[in-house]
Amino acid sequence: MKCARYVSHDIFAFLGYCDKKGEIVSTTEGMCENFKGVDIEKAIQEKGWIHCLTCKMPIYSADELGNHIGHILATDVYADNVASEEAPSAD
Repeated sequence: MKCARYVSHDIFAFLGYCDKKGEIVSTTEGMCENFKGVDIEKAIQEKGWIHCLTCKMPIYSADELGNHIGHILATDVYADNVASEEAPSAD
């Protein structure tokens, strides 16, 4: 189950922003007391699409969810403007 208050990081799926706490949190910490469940299919209907952080692809309909079983899905993401500076470079 996904949390409606959690906004995922666009590159590092284990990091996100908690709207309730107003701070960056890690999914490795587990479910917190502010957890509010979200229905993924309903989110697709209301928003028009959601993100698959595993594939880095948008999902536009509930019919596509079967292609993303086991993937990390997010109803919203935020972009980190400096994450590319932390990424290792290639020669």
